[in-house]
Amino acid sequence: MRAPVTPSKSHVRDNLPPNTERPFWITMKTDPYIFPTVSPWFKIPNYIKINKVLEFTQADCQGSKFFTIMLTNLPKDNYTNEDVASLVWPYFPAKTLTALFSNVLVLPLQRRAFVYFSHWLSFISFVKDLPYKELIINCCQLKASLVLHMENHGLSQEKLYKNLLKLSNYPVPDSDSLVERLLSVEIFDASPHIVTLVMKVVASIASFANFVPLGNRIYIEMADSQAVAQVMEKVFFLDDLTEDKNWTKVGRIEP
Repeated sequence: MRAPVTPSKSHVRDNLPPNTERPFWITMKTDPYIFPTVSPWFKIPNYIKINKVLEFTQADCQGSKFFTIMLTNLPKDNYTNEDVASLVWPYFPAKTLTALFSNVLVLPLQRRAFVYFSHWLSFISFVKDLPYKELIINCCQLKASLVLHMENHGLSQEKLYKNLLKLSNYPVPDSDSLVERLLSVEIFDASPHIVTLVMKVVASIASFANFVPLGNRIYIEMADSQAVAQVMEKVFFLDDLTEDKNWTKVGRIEP
């Protein structure tokens, strides 16, 4: 059993905030499709402890279009993208679905999330409130850190997927056909067993090259565009799915 493309651990520093809970998971191309690990195989950007952030001014972050908070210590399972978003929702000037999905990026296998603030006042208001509020999901106390000079991941699926691969420490495919090979599977539970279920179903229909789970969907890079069509055509005709109550936590499947 091995990952589709083995990440290069030599370029990863285990510099997660202290007392961060393990395990994490890496993706694989064979059953069970994810594998637990106590060490982070993903990239960890340079960050600053949140208690140091109040020493900063907007001028210190000059040149940054976004002010990025990294949340770590997310639960192992049984939570949603919305649970994470609700912690920062009051601080978004525009309370829209676009703001929810484009400014809160949850990586459940890495047990972390990135929150992008586009306005300094919103960002600093969130930071100032942190000493008086708890960031808790399922009894897990989340840790917040400031990531410097980290750009927003982008709105297009192709750009987002490529940036997710970079964060996950996987090679980024250089292919004009990527946009035609991407499959998006909506999920309502950011749990590893839901990821495994989805990947088992997809793999039973067609070959895939790689995948990255988010808190609200899984991006799957299929072998070719025909594989995308095969999954979309055949997935709802699989008899076993109607008997699996966990499949109710899977939503739309679309290119």
